Order: sequence, then structure tokens, then C-alpha cells
Amino acid sequence: MDVTKDEDVTKAAESISAWLKSDDASPEHPRAFHALINNAGVARIGLIDWLDFNEFKFSMDVNFFGMVRTCKALFPVLKSQSCSGKYTNARIINVTSSAGLISGMGGMAAYNASKFAAEAFSTSLRTELKKFNVPVCAVNPTFHRTPLLDNTQDGGLGGSIDIWNRLSPEIQKEYGEDFLKFHYQTIVDIPNSNLWDPDMVIEKIMSCVELCNPPVQNPVGTDCILVLLIRHLPVTVQDFCIKQIEPNGHKRESQSQQCYFKIVKKSFKRTSE
Repeated sequence: MDVTKDEDVTKAAESISAWLKSDDASPEHPRAFHALINNAGVARIGLIDWLDFNEFKFSMDVNFFGMVRTCKALFPVLKSQSCSGKYTNARIINVTSSAGLISGMGGMAAYNASKFAAEAFSTSLRTELKKFNVPVCAVNPTFHRTPLLDNTQDGGLGGSIDIWNRLSPEIQKEYGEDFLKFHYQTIVDIPNSNLWDPDMVIEKIMSCVELCNPPVQNPVGTDCILVLLIRHLPVTVQDFCIKQIEPNGHKRESQSQQCYFKIVKKSFKRTSE
């Protein structure tokens, strides 16, 4: 199902409705729609100055509007079950990413914006569906071994080089090859060298599916603890922390960048043993 296409989402919702009303359903075991899981996601990585409007639109279409479209298409099913009393344990699970909790890292604006939108939507949706007893959970993974981190996949992090190559010579000169090198290392190389097992995300989603009262916020990955800590700092302190690991165009990594890379790698190795 392509979540960016109304016809695909509508067809899927109609298929679910038809299955629920099918004559071959057993009276002893009536059918019910238990969980809607929104997991579609893409990444367009590059500085705001590097990306054209279509790159932002692509991120929002999949990561945010796709989620809104799917939820709205299945509202009738979820509300009908609840109001009729036929099934009162359904839920919505939105995979929104830890990128929906903090932002500021250069090159992540399009992705962060779409994930912040998804996170805010999930919070509002949770409030609005309380009267129908439909809980809404947000799952917030950090970097896991998925196609999103595959340099060869369209919509993956590796596309930042392609985006750089499409820039005019003037813009490339303004930033310089050294900046690109450290930008790529911070945004692509480090995440790809420290990936969590995607089974962790699956287990968290299944936990949200199975629990009677699933948590509303579900961070996944030990490094998400750091994300949650930074999230509660004053914005000026957040900016300072992020600045320490940002590429600055120098020919060598700064001491703070080296320290950050070592901490991330050690944390990953320690939790993987």
C-alpha cells in the first residue's frame, strides 16, 4: 500500500471493512480490527540550503500525511467498533522516531520536521480518541538496521551525496569538501556503524499491540536515553550540545566530535555484548 495515494489507502480500508462484515465470520469468535500500525518512513538528508521544496514535500507526504491519511481512512472502523461495544480494545501505533523528540542537527531538517509533525499529530490524536477508548502510542526508535539506513535505497540516508552532487558549483564552494566529509560522517557513517537490531523495534511494537494499556511513549535504543535527557534541557543548552558534534569545515575533527564518536561507539558495543 502506498500511503501517499488516496486510492490505495481507501482500498485497504474498504478491504478491512469487508473482512469484518464477511458472512464466514464465526459468531463464537467475531472479527475485530485490533491495531493500526503506521510504520512507513523515508529520509531526505541535506542542509536546508541544499534541498529543493520537493525533498521536503516527499518527506512530509510519507512520514506525516501518509499517517494522517491512513488514520482518517480507518476512523469509521475504529469508532464503529467502540460505539457499538463490539470491540473496545483497539489501538493506533505510530512509529515516529526519536527524530520527533529533538532537532537541531544540521542536515536533518526535512526528516525532523516530518517526524515532529507525526509526533504532534499522535499527541492530538490520543486526546481526541479518548472518548472512543482508542489509545494512541508513539514508538520512537533511534538508528536501527532498516532500509532507511541503507545508502543504496531511495529515501535513505546515503542520498545526501546525490543531493550534494546536484548542487551548483557556487554552493559547493561555499561549504567546501571538508564540510561535506564531516557532515557525511556525522549523519551517515556514525549511524551506519552503530545500528541496533531491528528486532528491538518489532518487540516494542508487539508490546504495544498486546498490552491492555500500552505506554503512550515508547523509546527504542539505549541512545534514546540521551535524546530524552537533551529534550528536557533549555533550548540554548540543547543548541550548545548539538554544536559540539556539528561539522565545522575544519580539516580535522574537533575534540568534542572525537569524544562524541567514541561515546556512541562504546555505548553501542557495551549494550551489544
